Formats: sequence, C-alpha cells, structure tokens
Amino acid sequence: EIVSRDWSSDVCSSDLNSIFGLDASPEMVKLAKKKYGDYFYNELGENCHNIFKNNQFDLVTCNNVLNHSSDPISFLSSIFKILKNNGKILVEVPDWRYALKYKKFDQIYHEHTLYFSPKTISILFNKSGFYITNIKKIIYHGESLRVLAIKSKKIKTYNDNVTLTKCKELADFSYQKKKLANKIIRKINLPIYLFGAPAKGNTLINFFNLNYKNIKAAFETSK
Repeated sequence: EIVSRDWSSDVCSSDLNSIFGLDASPEMVKLAKKKYGDYFYNELGENCHNIFKNNQFDLVTCNNVLNHSSDPISFLSSIFKILKNNGKILVEVPDWRYALKYKKFDQIYHEHTLYFSPKTISILFNKSGFYITNIKKIIYHGESLRVLAIKSKKIKTYNDNVTLTKCKELADFSYQKKKLANKIIRKINLPIYLFGAPAKGNTLINFFNLNYKNIKAAFETSK
C-alpha cells in the first residue's frame, strides 16, 4: 500500500516490505525512511505512476491529501494506474458540510484547494474511474469523510444538502467576524509574538490583517 501524509505507527506496524510512502515534503520522507525503511519517496501524488509500476498495489490510502491537490483528476488517475484491478483506494478529506453547518471559516485557507461533500467527491471519483462502495463520517478536523472505492465503470452519485446559498452564508459570516476582529486588534497596542508555523497560523494572520508592523517575532522549535 501507499501511505500518503499523516503516517501513523498503526499503519506502518505491519510488514514493512509491503508498505510504500509518498510525500511532497523531503524532510518528512527523510524521517519516514529513518523510522520505517527506504520505501518512501519525495513526490506528488499526481506523479506516483512515474515511480511505481502499473497494477502494483492492493490498497492506496490518502489521508488529508486529496483536498490539497491542485489537479485532483490527475491525482486519482495516477493512483488508478498503480492500483490492481481488484485493489481499493481509501481517502479521507474534511467534510465541507461540517464547515457550513458550524460556520467553521477557519477551515478555509491557502493549503486547502478543494472542499468536499459526499456529492462532490462522488462526482470526482466517477470521473476518475472509481466506484465508491462506502462513505463514513469520522471525527477528524472537526468532521471528515472516509471514502472507500474500487476500480469500476459503474456510476454512483451521492446527494447532500450543500447549496451555494449556504456557502454564501458562510462567506458573509466570515466577513462580519473579520470586521469585528480587525476592530478589536487595532485597540491592542502591544507587540505580537508568534509561536509555531501551522496552516491555521496563516489563517489567523490573514484574518487579523497582521504583518511586519504588528508582529515582533516568530519562533519555531521543529527540527
């Protein structure tokens, strides 16, 4: 199998000779090789068919990866090539319905290029030659979708209650909160220090319109 992003000891505790990993981060690949062996590669998912053989894998897992892809059709098409005819793909992505329902505008940031509901992800899988056999809601990133699919020409499209009106309501809510936040931050006449560099940190900086004039220093402990 391929384990992409969010690797865990649970997944990698089985036969290491049968597990391969792919990640866009050279540092994460270096760390994985040190811990699990030399079967990990620094590459994008869209190009995995250039690294692995056709029909090589029984299972491909992508946890919190597909929503970061700028070309999801190429991403899934590449996986389609390296997956055996009776193989399976397991994907986890944040559930857009959760963000809409609870007004989680902090889920919208630069690293998330795609936002999925059951309907939209089933349409994408249909276009890529996959048939979804199961979609399960899990508690991760608030709420996420765990999608299991197989190679098939069959078409199955899920329905949900996501509408453009609800998306607009979230955008309006975010705009009003940002106006209020900026009003509050202007009253704080103190230097601001940042610790860590998560994606949500960038969301916070953009939300408060912070820049070098407000931020005194940033610290990071990652090795």
